[in-house]
Amino acid sequence: STAKAVNDFAVPASSEVPDEITSLEINQSSNPDLVRGAVKVFDRHWTMSGSGLVNVNSDAFQYSYVEQVGDIESSVQILQVNDFYWGQTGIMLRESLDPDSKFVAICFEQDRLNILYRDTVGQLSQNNFGGGSARGGADNVLYSQDMWIRITKSDNLFGTSYSLDGIQWEYFSSVIVGFESAMLHVGLFTVSQFSDTVMASNFKVNDMVYSGFPSSPRWLE
Repeated sequence: STAKAVNDFAVPASSEVPDEITSLEINQSSNPDLVRGAVKVFDRHWTMSGSGLVNVNSDAFQYSYVEQVGDIESSVQILQVNDFYWGQTGIMLRESLDPDSKFVAICFEQDRLNILYRDTVGQLSQNNFGGGSARGGADNVLYSQDMWIRITKSDNLFGTSYSLDGIQWEYFSSVIVGFESAMLHVGLFTVSQFSDTVMASNFKVNDMVYSGFPSSPRWLE
């Protein structure tokens, strides 16, 4: 197949991912037709592009992560996303780097906020587009430029929220997923949902906050 190009964001080509962060393509070896993505970092601004799939029972996508044990809180500002119909971009907490691993992610899918998750190894991933007003959450939260998203892990409960300014946060929804591994992978992902097409996203990463592990390394300090 022929790769389809998308416009990249204005980040210098010489920019590099910080040493404490691992950036890779999940399941690249099993998907030879997967168009490779890329990650570039300048100051606190990230450009990430990726192809592949995350909404099936075996994932293939661009992922930049750190490893962490215990309860976690992570937030990021999404500055810009290519207008791509089925694309997804956001924060993912993942049990392993296996393509069928359990995971929980808060992301924008098309223009809607979504909790994307797999609670059983090898099963199809699931979507949660909002907690509903009856449970104190929100439904059909639409993307606006420079919006912040946040995910908080407390044992096996994953809560999510969003903000227009990074200060005032609104609860979105939550899911319960039990991870067997104490070590989790925490990071950013971008996926186009097509193997021959890459989608680009632009993030601003202040830091990765590990609630209960204040001495852990932060992103781009």
